[in-house]
Amino acid sequence: MLIVAINSQIYKPTIDSNNGIYIDKCPYSFHERKRIVYDCRCKAGCSFDSRGKFNQHIKTKTHKEWIKNYDKYYKEVDDAQTTIKELTIKVEKLMRKNSKLELENDILLEKLKEKEEEEEFYDCDYKK
Repeated sequence: MLIVAINSQIYKPTIDSNNGIYIDKCPYSFHERKRIVYDCRCKAGCSFDSRGKFNQHIKTKTHKEWIKNYDKYYKEVDDAQTTIKELTIKVEKLMRKNSKLELENDILLEKLKEKEEEEEFYDCDYKK
């Protein structure tokens, strides 16, 4: 039995900077191997894995309506997911940095405590 990992991503259209509308841009290059399977949210269960299937898919009426309304219904959610992912990464980095600094602080407090204990004995003048 052979286990094969399938790379799958959600298809997101690109924005045309000239007129501000969303357009379809094929995510595959010519003769690409090991292609990622993209799931399109225009219809449940809709996916494509080649340039031909992509070109055929974007001509459907359902997809054309979806791309026309993408800004209204999906853009905000996609932006929020991207922001959540970025903030999660930042939080994890800060938590690791905090743990490292707490450990360093504990070590320095221990050294300070040892130093104070040593100085207590040096303050006393011992005379016979």
